[in-house]
Amino acid sequence: PKTAAGGPPPQQKLQPSQTPPPQPEKNPPAEEDSAMVVFSGMVVSFFFHIFVVVPFGILTTFITFAAAILLLALVWLYLADQHGVLSLGGISPPGHLFNPPGLV
Repeated sequence: PKTAAGGPPPQQKLQPSQTPPPQPEKNPPAEEDSAMVVFSGMVVSFFFHIFVVVPFGILTTFITFAAAILLLALVWLYLADQHGVLSLGGISPPGHLFNPPGLV
């Protein structure tokens, strides 16, 4: 209810025998919150590292080595072309001579 002047009602004064009811604590202490946040962040980070970062690193390393080995094999086959076998569509095994000297 408003007063006749239209302002807010005056504050009621408490009698000496009346004490305000105790207010429940709304927030726990900040130390408990920060410790829980740090701990949960460490747990999430640990599982993220184990299940995402490590497998991704292994996969990346595997793909890199596979590509390097494939490139090395292709270069080796290109350089080991014996008597134009590669131009005929075949691959000559190393050490195999299709036209050894002295047969013709």
